[in-house]
Amino acid sequence: MKWLKRLLLILGVLVLLVVGGVGIFIATFNPNAYKAQIEAVIKDKTGRTLTLAGNMQLAIYPWLGLRLNDVSLSNPPGFGSQPFARVAQVSLYVEILPLLQHRLVVNKVVVDGLDLALERNAQGVGNWASLGGKTVASAPATRAGAVNKAQSNPAVAAAGAPFALSVAGVDVRNARVTWTDQADGARMVLAPLNLSVGKLGPGKSAPLSLSFHVESAKPALGVDARLNAQLGVSLEQGSYTLKNIVFNVDAKGDSLPNGEIKSALTGDLAVSTAKGGAVQFAPFKLKVNGTQADGSLALSDFARPAIQFKLHSSGINLDRVMAMLASTSNTTAAVPSSQAVASNSDNTPIALPVAMLRKLTVNGEMTVDRLLAEKLTLTSVKAVLKGRNGVLHLAPVSASLYGGNLQADATLNVRGVTPQYTIDAGMQKVQIGDLLKDYAGDNYMTGLARFDAKLATAGNTVNGLMRGLNGQLALAVTDGSVQHSRLASTVQTLMAILHKTKSGSRKETHFASLTGTANVNSGVISNQNLLLNAIRFKAAGHGTADLVKRRVDYVLEFSNVHGTGSVIPLKISGPFDHLGYKIELASVLQEAAKKQAQKELNKQADKLKQELQKQLPSSLKGLF
Repeated sequence: MKWLKRLLLILGVLVLLVVGGVGIFIATFNPNAYKAQIEAVIKDKTGRTLTLAGNMQLAIYPWLGLRLNDVSLSNPPGFGSQPFARVAQVSLYVEILPLLQHRLVVNKVVVDGLDLALERNAQGVGNWASLGGKTVASAPATRAGAVNKAQSNPAVAAAGAPFALSVAGVDVRNARVTWTDQADGARMVLAPLNLSVGKLGPGKSAPLSLSFHVESAKPALGVDARLNAQLGVSLEQGSYTLKNIVFNVDAKGDSLPNGEIKSALTGDLAVSTAKGGAVQFAPFKLKVNGTQADGSLALSDFARPAIQFKLHSSGINLDRVMAMLASTSNTTAAVPSSQAVASNSDNTPIALPVAMLRKLTVNGEMTVDRLLAEKLTLTSVKAVLKGRNGVLHLAPVSASLYGGNLQADATLNVRGVTPQYTIDAGMQKVQIGDLLKDYAGDNYMTGLARFDAKLATAGNTVNGLMRGLNGQLALAVTDGSVQHSRLASTVQTLMAILHKTKSGSRKETHFASLTGTANVNSGVISNQNLLLNAIRFKAAGHGTADLVKRRVDYVLEFSNVHGTGSVIPLKISGPFDHLGYKIELASVLQEAAKKQAQKELNKQADKLKQELQKQLPSSLKGLF
């Protein structure tokens, strides 16, 4: 037994030597002595200069971690001498023993004084691009092999399973992020940014608080944002939740409606990375400058997204939204005329996310109590959107407007090479005067209107859509009037002169009906049957409007209410933005003179006949 005692004694001494050696190593190890080697490795791998100016603190047991002070990383060549990133202090510590139990216990993570400068040069290259690692072609196969191995070996599967995460907290203090784009001159500064997360563990949520300020010079914009929520994380299940979200954003800038936007978002958000991934945001409420929206949103399968939603809003002002987007857009170049628009910007490709739409499945409903679009007010708006495998169908669409109603059905099909669009819409019993007053600022026409459109087109540009436009249009206005129309007044005066009647002093021209239909063929609208039945005259119209060439060639022919007498032709022609109006007086006067001459000739013939009758013998009077 003596040999056993000696062996145990030797082993004990060896253990004491190892433990003592480790303890001495831990106590005497100085990571600062390796700064030069660390900086050299970073320089070799990234081509950038890492500067470890402050003190480094390393812990090995019971916590494995590192604390760095005053660290900076340089920009790549061509991006100036200022650092790409710097941080006053960062610390991260992980407890060792729980790792053996497949638990990740992290002490409080602290990042203090982070200053990150993101920049993109005129060629579109970012100063972060060189930080990415090389892509290994065999990575997918290797990953697939690892998955198969894990599935066939429970021990391997257990070893590769996610850790149970516990974090004592996260503090990001006084962070600053700047964005500079040399291509368009844009510059944005996000500072200060502060993030605080409380103690987080399995089955336990932690309070999260985030605040930041954003300043932008192009466009001029200032934003203050504050987020509070309860954060839940489960690495084992791949689930992440934000509950009781309260997100307030106050923005000020000349490009915003009335110079300011105040918004508040509340709700619950859940994200899962299991089974293809899923996102659920329900219920939620959004308030923007007093307008409220609420609803639910769910998305599943990130690879082939399936979206379900239900949204309701008390009011949406699309004009304000579009104005805000236009003012913040970098494409502010003006075009001198409609011809320039047609030949330049209208040939710009329409950027549709075709690949995504072909994978998308969507099923949703949206209702809006009051919608303002193109200065027009619609109420009780309802739209249902369904889509699958590259076909989006918006139907039914319904709304009330100006005493009448709107019904529409629209489709977008991107299954083929060229996107296809169809729309079938109709308005009934609409007070056209009220509509025109909102749209154009003047109710120069009144009446009860009906309008129908059935159109189809295909194309990748605006011009392409115009060239491919085909379909039918129909218009009918009853019991109406034209207000303060110089054209109508001029026509009535001319007709009074020609027909020797009173022109009247009314400032409005009443009509019983205005009707017409049109065919659309390859972007050319052709109308041959416009008919206006007014109290004092009639008008018939025929001609074309070329949407591609943006030109009108049209003739209106005015006649008296009985359809007799001289016809007054009015020619309307020219580009959309510079139409010309011309009454063909020469032909009118020529026709009137011809009729007057014929009348005078008939009068003289009758007179001559009467004279002859008196002078001829009675036996010859029957010849005339």
